[in-house]
Amino acid sequence: MAFSNRDIRNVAIVGHGGTGKTTLFEQLLAIGGEIAQPAAVATGKSVSDFTPEEVEHGLSVHTALGHLVWNDTKINLLDTPGAAAFIGEVVPAFRATESALIVVGAKAGVQIETIKLWRRLNRRNMPRIVFVNKLDEDRADYDHVLDDLEHKFDKPVVPITVPVGQGSDFEGIVDLIANREMRPTGPTTPEELADIPAVYAETAAKYRERLVEAAAEGDDELTMKYLETEELTEAVTLLDRELAWRRQAAEQLLPQLATFDDAIRDTIGLRGQDRLPREQALYVASCSSSHRDLSLGF
Repeated sequence: MAFSNRDIRNVAIVGHGGTGKTTLFEQLLAIGGEIAQPAAVATGKSVSDFTPEEVEHGLSVHTALGHLVWNDTKINLLDTPGAAAFIGEVVPAFRATESALIVVGAKAGVQIETIKLWRRLNRRNMPRIVFVNKLDEDRADYDHVLDDLEHKFDKPVVPITVPVGQGSDFEGIVDLIANREMRPTGPTTPEELADIPAVYAETAAKYRERLVEAAAEGDDELTMKYLETEELTEAVTLLDRELAWRRQAAEQLLPQLATFDDAIRDTIGLRGQDRLPREQALYVASCSSSHRDLSLGF
């Protein structure tokens, strides 16, 4: 199948060591149908960690390339090492891509390599998405990570999905655009849609309003309408149309960006970057360490 330049996206997956980049990479390839099933890094059988030293030490040493096709868009993914000693593998990946997916752990938050990578991306003026991973681990704190991102990078952070529970209580995610909960049904099966649990309804409403306001800020006319009526419909429509993060590209970071919920499959194709000003708010996504489900953010 041939692709024009307009239908090809090149994305570098970056982050501090141990945040789950390779696991996410495996899940993306599996959801895209490029591999039969994702392999755990510890097995030594993952697509990107295949050299003897990577298998022996259980970490990425070299940048690895994989690709998938989503909604008629070819997405080239570069899985990069997280250790500072291998930055020489990461810099060339930035030269070969036009956008970055930054993986951050829900427990550790922004770490030193995250900051260094962010500065390099700033110098190249590259758009980026943050993916908050490992929400099912003990002491995971999604709100803290959002605050940490805003504080460290001086950017407004706008989630597109938020978790339902954290740590041992992690159950799934809320898609803030669809305003529905997505619950995992199995390692490789589609998520189940459900009403948002009452205990999380207020939190979901708060973040959804934040998302709508961010969308409205991109259009002066819509901003005035929103201030006058506080209606969400037009702002959500703007999000679909202007950002094209959903429905047009790969349902939100490739719905499931790791098992990908249908929320992510609309997003990556990253077509939104062709139209978005680079000084846009930072969008954030999240999911469990096993990547059975996730919430996305751009």
